[in-house]
Amino acid sequence: MAETVLDVLQMPNPWLNASSVSGGSNTTGRDWISVDSWRPWTEFTFETLLSVFQRPLMASWRNPPVVDPGSDFDHDIRDELSLDYFLEKFLFPIINRALERAAAVNSTREVFYVSPGSWCHGSGPPDWGLVAVSNLFEGKYNNILPGDTKLSAKWQPWMEQSQSESERYQWTLPISQVNTYAADSGCRYGYIITDQHFVALRFSKENVDLGSASSRPSRIPQSSHQRVASGETDLSSIMDAMSLDSFGAQSFIDNNLLNIDYQAPEYAVIPWSTSGRRRLTVKMALFCLCLMAAGGVTHIEGNYPPLDSWNQQDRHRFIHNTSGVLSKRVPPGATIVNPSFDEDQHSNHDNTNAELLREDESYYHRDPAAELHDDNQAYEEDSDAQNEPVGVDEESDQYLHSSTQQEQDDRRATPGPPLTEYSHQFGTNQGWFRHQEAETDVSLGALEPEIENTSHPGPSRSAQRSGRQYTEVKIQKRMLGGYKFAWKGGEVTTTKEEWKAEGDMLKLKKKFDGHYIKGRKP
Repeated sequence: MAETVLDVLQMPNPWLNASSVSGGSNTTGRDWISVDSWRPWTEFTFETLLSVFQRPLMASWRNPPVVDPGSDFDHDIRDELSLDYFLEKFLFPIINRALERAAAVNSTREVFYVSPGSWCHGSGPPDWGLVAVSNLFEGKYNNILPGDTKLSAKWQPWMEQSQSESERYQWTLPISQVNTYAADSGCRYGYIITDQHFVALRFSKENVDLGSASSRPSRIPQSSHQRVASGETDLSSIMDAMSLDSFGAQSFIDNNLLNIDYQAPEYAVIPWSTSGRRRLTVKMALFCLCLMAAGGVTHIEGNYPPLDSWNQQDRHRFIHNTSGVLSKRVPPGATIVNPSFDEDQHSNHDNTNAELLREDESYYHRDPAAELHDDNQAYEEDSDAQNEPVGVDEESDQYLHSSTQQEQDDRRATPGPPLTEYSHQFGTNQGWFRHQEAETDVSLGALEPEIENTSHPGPSRSAQRSGRQYTEVKIQKRMLGGYKFAWKGGEVTTTKEEWKAEGDMLKLKKKFDGHYIKGRKP
């Protein structure tokens, strides 16, 4: 059984068979925001996402969902509706359970959920949405991450480079469709999912002066829309402006976002077949895109700060621009950006304005892709792995984290007394809310509470050596490589690189939970 959220998200996707699908035309909409090109989203990589969301990704997951494989008929894709059914049955339950786990780990009251687009306000509607209870209004949710299903027989990312004018036109339609959905929702992110690819999208408006903007003709909402016989979503009208009483200032933003010019959207393509360690998989990409839409600032702008960057609000207050994490300090070398001024970004190499909260906390801020290696003991990888544009050359660092019973994890992660170390700030289109994170969360060893003198099973004995007091533990090998040891009624997992060998003993290179750890080689 997988040990972390990341392990689950990197497992192979269920098989499907779309060989019976014939080609054809995609849905059209005369009032869609026109898109005729795109550009690579170079930051949307395994390394960056792991660095930004290392806390939920590296969290222990004792009881991940087990999806019923169903019958062969469930895997047979014959049209867009059957692909929707396949995703609802086999893929989205894993994503939604992972989002629940992330909420528990981050001690947030809000749980986000990938839902049918019909649950949401707006035009179309899109095939998929991302919702939360706080976004419920008059029986429907505000959609903070629109997504759409397409068939690979009708749409492929490579069609953008086609010499055929007809193929290139067909390529533009789904991109234009999702761009319009994103503008309608006031969200900079969106995605397209097919039986062969997942495509993450980020939209940016053109930076134009007020004069040119005011002279631009508006898109006129139509009175009705219809769904084509193939089952593909059709958007032939734009909804009327939302009531200010419904979504506050967001209605004004939505109304204008449908009438402005946009830059070529940024894209990242993840093949359906990608799986295994060190790989950006479809499930990992969608999970992280959901967290991006749920946290931080997500409205559509002309320029964005780097994904893995911080905004310094005062001397001891930093907020992560993508995850929404609040902290009194940032890691050494972190990029600090004022989102309003792109020229103000700089790297905080010396961390001169940050205040260390406690020694062990620095472990949380390590670069999670800095010491990756491949132990070749996880899942089988695609034969074209070395040609993929994502991933790294080494295996993911597994950080010290507890894999105690899930009930203990969730209980420790539930809201408790106010703390000062970290908090998460999640943005929704109805406003911001903030909840402080429980200090006793056990997803990372760096954030473990200090050891107490209790009867809990843990360190077996201590030894004095070289001026350091070592706590000796029993070390065991992990099935996926590396080592694990018992601690406070649970297990802490590590990689081999986090230990140094001295004879038949292993010593942890860094202090864990305020202790120097050693043990005999297993």
